[in-house]
Amino acid sequence: MSPAKENDVSSFPPPLATPSSCMSPSLTPLATMYRLPTSTRPYNYDIQVAFHIPMRRYRGHVDTTLDILSPSQTICLNSSNLDLENISLEGEDGRVVVGLVSETNTSIGVVRIDFGVAVSAGKYTLAMDFSGQIRSGLQGVYINRFTDKDGGEKDGISTMFAATEARSFFPCWDQPDVKCSFQLRVHVQRGSELEVLSNMDMVEEGEEEKSQFVVGWGGGDWVEYKFAESPLMSTYLLCIVVGQYSSVSKRVGSTRISVHAPLNRGEEAKFAVETAVQCMQIFNQFFGVDYCLPKLDLVGLACLSVGAMENWGLVTFRENSLLVDPATSSNAQLQAVATIVAHEISHQWFGNLVTMNWWSDLWLNEGFATFMQYYAIDRIYPQFQLWDQFCSDVLIPSLQLDALENSHPIKVEVSNPGEIDEIFDKISYRKGASVIRMLHSVLGEEVFTKGIRVYMQTYKYSNACTQDLWDSLRSVSEVEVAVLMDCWINNVGFPIIKVSLQSRIHGEVVMVTQERFSAAHKCNDGLLWHVPVSASIQAATEGDEVPNVITLPTVVLTERSLELPIPAGVKFSVSKGSFVKMNPGFVSYYRTEYSKELGLSLERAIADRTLPPVDRLSTLEDRVSLVLGEQGNTVALMRLIAKLHSEDSFLVWKNLSSFFHVLRCIVWSSDTLATKFDRFVVAVMVPCLERIGWSKVAGESHLTSMLRGLLICQLGTRGCGMVEQRCQQLFNTWLGDGGVECEVEPGLREVVMKVALASCPQHQALDSLLKLIEIPQERNRVLHSLGYSRNKDVLMRVLDFSLSPRLRDQEAVMVIESVCQNRLGVKLAWQFFKEHLKEFYSRYGHGLFLMSKLIKCVTENFSTEEELTAVSEFFSNHQEIGCERTIRQAKENISLNLYWKNRDLDSVAMFLSGSQ
Repeated sequence: MSPAKENDVSSFPPPLATPSSCMSPSLTPLATMYRLPTSTRPYNYDIQVAFHIPMRRYRGHVDTTLDILSPSQTICLNSSNLDLENISLEGEDGRVVVGLVSETNTSIGVVRIDFGVAVSAGKYTLAMDFSGQIRSGLQGVYINRFTDKDGGEKDGISTMFAATEARSFFPCWDQPDVKCSFQLRVHVQRGSELEVLSNMDMVEEGEEEKSQFVVGWGGGDWVEYKFAESPLMSTYLLCIVVGQYSSVSKRVGSTRISVHAPLNRGEEAKFAVETAVQCMQIFNQFFGVDYCLPKLDLVGLACLSVGAMENWGLVTFRENSLLVDPATSSNAQLQAVATIVAHEISHQWFGNLVTMNWWSDLWLNEGFATFMQYYAIDRIYPQFQLWDQFCSDVLIPSLQLDALENSHPIKVEVSNPGEIDEIFDKISYRKGASVIRMLHSVLGEEVFTKGIRVYMQTYKYSNACTQDLWDSLRSVSEVEVAVLMDCWINNVGFPIIKVSLQSRIHGEVVMVTQERFSAAHKCNDGLLWHVPVSASIQAATEGDEVPNVITLPTVVLTERSLELPIPAGVKFSVSKGSFVKMNPGFVSYYRTEYSKELGLSLERAIADRTLPPVDRLSTLEDRVSLVLGEQGNTVALMRLIAKLHSEDSFLVWKNLSSFFHVLRCIVWSSDTLATKFDRFVVAVMVPCLERIGWSKVAGESHLTSMLRGLLICQLGTRGCGMVEQRCQQLFNTWLGDGGVECEVEPGLREVVMKVALASCPQHQALDSLLKLIEIPQERNRVLHSLGYSRNKDVLMRVLDFSLSPRLRDQEAVMVIESVCQNRLGVKLAWQFFKEHLKEFYSRYGHGLFLMSKLIKCVTENFSTEEELTAVSEFFSNHQEIGCERTIRQAKENISLNLYWKNRDLDSVAMFLSGSQ
């Protein structure tokens, strides 16, 4: 960049060093400087920044107090898309040397500052001015719309610095192991009625005289907001929000907890603040260290790339991830808000107080927070039965992804920012949480909690790695935690436990053998896990005798095979109702394959519901996972499903609904086959809906209410006439006269929308649905429903609407995902994605989750050679978007779909023809 003109106050371009001070051959190249040199150690940032929202610009100054540990002429730090000026280094003796930017690497965001002379070791203050753009995307410093007191939308500001975007706000050491305290002053224009929030409490507000930050930005007064100094924290946790909000507050001891909502949604903050208070109490006790900031703000934002971000003391949420009206919200919505609030609050300890050394240990943050959200909310709202849902929502999805050859270990070596963004996935979150739950079950609640408290006390305000956690847990237990757990953390994948019944001289034994499970039926015979294995055994029964179920003690399988003796005195006979159920409670992280004899005994226990719901879920899920194997049999599984007329578990039907969706790669091969399959699903699921009925009854369980919505959605979108007719009546009564008053119970509103849209091919249903888009409580329901039409013209209109200015950036992905659920929408969505790739990359290419999520949803339904080739060629020609691991996983999924379809299409078609 060129130097700024003397009178040019609109930008601060980085000055260039003279040729004599340019990089010498001995200096580390910036292109590979993913981690900064340790020769300089900062410990405080004093930041002043002024935001000019109409101009989409900001300017600032930062004084960084640091130690130079060895003499050097240069300092390297992170800076991305910033203009830097007036760089100086002042020592304790008052001497000042001027620095110049001698080299910049824009791809990773690092600069080298040259001072022209060697600077001796010691304590210094590095000062510089910086300026940058307020962005239109969802990363760094970006525009966030808020609702003013008149109900109109205005431009505000929010920040999202995870994982490596703090460097795009100010020059810093932007890596988690360089913790500093922060002092912050923010300048905004007076008269705009803007409120400024940050990690710490505001300590002073006052008029700001014309300073270097606002000269040249026109007239008007400016206001300075000064915030208290923060404790030591990582740069990615810094946060600033500028807008207008109403708040609801409560206290836990000396801590003020506030939920900040748009001005017109203050009443919807109460559920979140009540939940947050109880979470704070639970976590203070669990971690053995009280929350250490004077306040915790939870703020609902219109635009955020993730569901929520755990910035220390100022947690940001998407509005509908935080705000909820219990009177108009479904059980699922209340549960979603409660769990995400718990997840982010637990991060205030696991992630913020103690932070991973490097992103390779991201799972320490996200896996533990996922585990803790279930731990806390199960205590606050036990009626949610969350640990049962953990199995369907966390454990199973992680097993499915981890079965791919293109999965990755929980602890994965990463370096550049693109790699870091990609590990924010189901492995870090869900596999991480699943193995923590497994470890918790091995150690027990008391020992586990003691170990976590040791960990917190030892590493608070500092950083830690996986081994540090193992050492803390080992210090209070007799278990060699690292020996038990390292195989789960460092290896891709997981074992499948093969189970058979064997006779020995002393009696019968259950023989268990482990090998690696792979969706592509490729096994690594040399890999062994330390597997906590347990089993429930039902003894043989005679006549009306009450079945006796015995749970064997948990043992750790460390070798290839292990024998579990059936206890003396236990009569075991498959013909008399006996069975062996491995992994009762679905606690350990493995799949199970039973011998034919034992498998048939479990089929009977599933059909007559002898097994509890979680064990029926895990047994069926094991069967689903084995369908793709070399010995897999899709028709055999469908025959088992056809027997489940008496099934009443939400967990089981949710899992089977996922299987029905996965089976699309076969049954969507033709319209005729798709119709036959829909009839099969309807025949299996209708009896359950007939039993539980359409209306919620007094005393009904949380999961039964969720089951009703699931059944109606599945049946109504698969052509069940009775359900279609009822949903159309409800929809027309609700919206047919142009009103938006809804008498449909909250748990059914979204499914009524989906079924009404699916059963009305004209544009009228879509027009009616879009009336609700501006009602906050209905917005997400509408977005999830838009893709269910059976009219391609309507679907094209929906896809175009996904990029409408009426929607927020992150909402486009929700709409496209909805279209991808529809057989008619799959190819339309893929074409739309290709045509608008540039815009999608501009929005999501440098953030977490959304680009990867979009790639997955537009490719996961493909199952032909032509589609695999098209996907491969397209992404080969567009390597600029990154997401390498996601693309490899997408191609592997298509290959698996293709293999499955080629193997089982004929047999599935024959079965469906014979079953109707």
